[in-house]
Amino acid sequence: MKKYGFLLFLLAIVSVWDISKDNAPKFGQKAKLEQSSECKVLCEKASHCLKEDQKQLQDPKMYQFACEILCTKQFQLFGECSKAIATSCENGELCIKNQTKGLF
Repeated sequence: MKKYGFLLFLLAIVSVWDISKDNAPKFGQKAKLEQSSECKVLCEKASHCLKEDQKQLQDPKMYQFACEILCTKQFQLFGECSKAIATSCENGELCIKNQTKGLF
C-alpha cells in the first residue's frame, strides 16, 4: 500500500509541475463580456475552415459551439489565435492546436 501512496504522490507532483510550467499565467482566465463576442467571431471563422471530410465527420455548428465554450472558459489560450485565423485557416488551426496542446 505504501508503494501506491508514493506513486500517487509522485503523480500529483508531476501533474502540478506540468500544468504550472508554461500555462501558469494564462491558465483558467475566463472571457469577459466583450471578449465573449470575440470568441463567437473567432470560432465562427474557425468553423468555416473545416475541410469537406471534416464537415462530414463533425457538424460545423457543434464544432463552433464547442470552440465557443472552450474559448470563453480559456480565453487567454484562444485569444492569441484570433490574428492567426484572420491570416489563414492553416495558421489558425496550428495556433489552436499549439495553444490547446492538441485538445481541439
